[in-house]
Amino acid sequence: MEGEELLNPRIDSHGPANNLRFPIWFGLVLPQVALWGIGFIRPDNPIFLVIWYVLTFFYMVVSYKYLNAASYLRPSLSKIFIGLLGGLLVLILEVFFSELFPNIQGSQLSPNMVSFIPLYACVCGAVWEEVLFRGILNKRIFNGSGVGLIISSLGFSLLHGYLSPLIILYFLMALIFSFCNRGKADISASIVAHIVVNTVVFFLNF
Repeated sequence: MEGEELLNPRIDSHGPANNLRFPIWFGLVLPQVALWGIGFIRPDNPIFLVIWYVLTFFYMVVSYKYLNAASYLRPSLSKIFIGLLGGLLVLILEVFFSELFPNIQGSQLSPNMVSFIPLYACVCGAVWEEVLFRGILNKRIFNGSGVGLIISSLGFSLLHGYLSPLIILYFLMALIFSFCNRGKADISASIVAHIVVNTVVFFLNF
């Protein structure tokens, strides 16, 4: 596409760019296991918190290397602006949905875990979900087709909606995130939108 860099067909040591194993295990499974471990042992030692954030920054460095090698992150002012608008639209959608279904709640987080998750919930989780659903599934495996849009959006909604009415909200969110990247070779715009949404929701709830 004119004016846009093409996505690299391969990425460093993690193999083919459409390989789902690394994003699923490194981006989604391992962080969730780590957070479950924190909730299980309920640490109150500040040294543990320092260790957690050192590991989190290491996780972010590896994530950035992956994004850069795979050409997923090619930000520009226009993409950031589109991402901000997309994030705002999703937040408005969430407000509307909460009014429509006032008794439906998403996953709840134990108070003893609040100190541990801001970077993961607000940044890392958003990045890797965009890599998996908008990057690999939609753009690389299905070449940005309508089928890819539906399958990636459905996968995203199933991950978050838990077969409740929330699945409708997350499906619509996924569509908005996908359209943020429309006409772009990378997923910078949807990453910005997703980070905006997660950050606002996190700090409003805590």
